[in-house]
Amino acid sequence: MLNHDHTYFYEHYFCDVWTQLTRLAILLSIIGGLAANICGDKTFRISPLYSHLKPVERPAKELNVSSRMVCSTRCYNDVKCTGFFYNDDGRCSMFNVRFHSLSFVNETGTQAYDAVSDVPSDCYDVMLKGDSTSAVYTIVPRDNGAPINVSCEEEGWLVIQRRTDGSHDFYRTWNEYRDGFGDLNNEFWLGNTNIHRITSQGLYDLRIDLEDFEGNTAYAMYKNFSLASEQDYFRLSIGEYSGDAGDSLGGHTGYKFSAKDVDVDTFYSSCAQRFKGAWWFSKCHASDLNGQYLGGSHNTYAAGVVWSSWRGQYYSMKTSVMKIRPMKF
Repeated sequence: MLNHDHTYFYEHYFCDVWTQLTRLAILLSIIGGLAANICGDKTFRISPLYSHLKPVERPAKELNVSSRMVCSTRCYNDVKCTGFFYNDDGRCSMFNVRFHSLSFVNETGTQAYDAVSDVPSDCYDVMLKGDSTSAVYTIVPRDNGAPINVSCEEEGWLVIQRRTDGSHDFYRTWNEYRDGFGDLNNEFWLGNTNIHRITSQGLYDLRIDLEDFEGNTAYAMYKNFSLASEQDYFRLSIGEYSGDAGDSLGGHTGYKFSAKDVDVDTFYSSCAQRFKGAWWFSKCHASDLNGQYLGGSHNTYAAGVVWSSWRGQYYSMKTSVMKIRPMKF
């Protein structure tokens, strides 16, 4: 077992006892022989996105077994099996589809084990493969759609937005926010479609890191962050807040995304046009990290890169970083 995060993330290599003994015999009898593939190339990892959840859909196979090891061996030996759920009572549920395509209900004591693919599906997968340095990587979400280039940070964080110096204009159209824009090594918006694809894989934490022009920093963390599809205007969904920046996003949950050419807020006029940004506006906002880069204190109410619960409505942040990773359980 290779432990990459002592809190909740692991990769498991499962083989039955007979196979392990066979491997040992071959290694002892054939000097220099290669036995690495005796167990094949299917590996499993604990999937924290689906801890204590039970799929509503029927599994391809369901059986009672004596241990998690037996369950994993059954899935390993089934060429179609892409993962399994094991319950503490010995119930083994095997699936031939990726978990992101399933719907779930709560069930305490159930843990999911997902087959690890060759291509990472988020920055946590990148870290799992041993690439922990902050850099740009290519991922393929588990919907098997087009690859996405993403900016990864330490500990498996995937950056979806970054403001640093005002070098990019964030007063942009719906299509630009849908598809993404900017420089992944500096200022950018990853794209609402990409964020939807990634967060549709399971449950993600959202962390927002802020810095003002006086060198002070603060952060806000939200559980269960996701964006709906474009058909629902990339509606925001977030859960419980923690941090020291104050909760300036919780009031935006459930609202649709608006840009300068698509107004779906609940105000009598366009919040995006009024404040020259794009966000999940209501009437209009307690935060707007996609507003104009105004360089600190200014005289225009609610304009700028705003996080009102920390620096108020008349202050525009120096930096903001929005990033996501699989939720902790």
